[in-house]
Amino acid sequence: MFLINNKPWIDLEPFIDMEGLNAIHKDIVLGIVKSKLWWQIGSSATENLLNKNPSSIVDHCWPDILKDPNNPDYEYFKALKFIRSDCLEWTSYVHEHQDMGELLSLRSWKNIKDVKFKFSAEHTMDFYAYEHFPTLKKWIDSCKAFDEIGRVIMWRNRAHQPGTIHKDTYLGTPDSFILINLNPDRKVLFLLDDDGNEVPITSKAFIFDPRNWHGSRGLNFSGWTLRIDGKFNEDWSKHVGIDEYLKNG
Repeated sequence: MFLINNKPWIDLEPFIDMEGLNAIHKDIVLGIVKSKLWWQIGSSATENLLNKNPSSIVDHCWPDILKDPNNPDYEYFKALKFIRSDCLEWTSYVHEHQDMGELLSLRSWKNIKDVKFKFSAEHTMDFYAYEHFPTLKKWIDSCKAFDEIGRVIMWRNRAHQPGTIHKDTYLGTPDSFILINLNPDRKVLFLLDDDGNEVPITSKAFIFDPRNWHGSRGLNFSGWTLRIDGKFNEDWSKHVGIDEYLKNG
């Protein structure tokens, strides 16, 4: 398991404006509802870590797989005109399938080839849905943690919905991001330790090493989380004590 300062995750609540964020909670929910046209099914796996070998996890509807004639479901996907959302729905009824809930991009890459630059303001741009989150955008733009803002995405889940356990990356330097879960009583996020045990994240704002297996699970009610990628302010990251981690992994 990859640790940060010998901890599985770092609590960032003391280092950002949580009071301001809590104050706009209902504004954020208003934006979530107004953005219903832009929510998409998140990445999925046909075989999940919960009961399969981790190496078997694959997004069955990733573009390169979707149109591969060797894909055993190719003819069905072809019949669905390779529309990813439809293929994902088909997969959910046929295979052992879990997704990560629904995804809403507020800011994202200008070009999918720039995926590795999710921290960069130059390589990302505002999406239409961001217009429905004016107070959140103001909060993010004024966040002292970042010198520049890159990708901003939201996830939402239904009650009791499990999310795909996954890794964001296997190699390379760690990402600089803040993950927000304002309602941990509605949605739990967790890492897996080296023995496969869940390590719950109880903070409402945190960072962890995304090379670890991690996932989420809806509790009694619908929930949402927010991830903000960017370039951390050097003085801020030193104050938090994560500057050496970001440099060396």
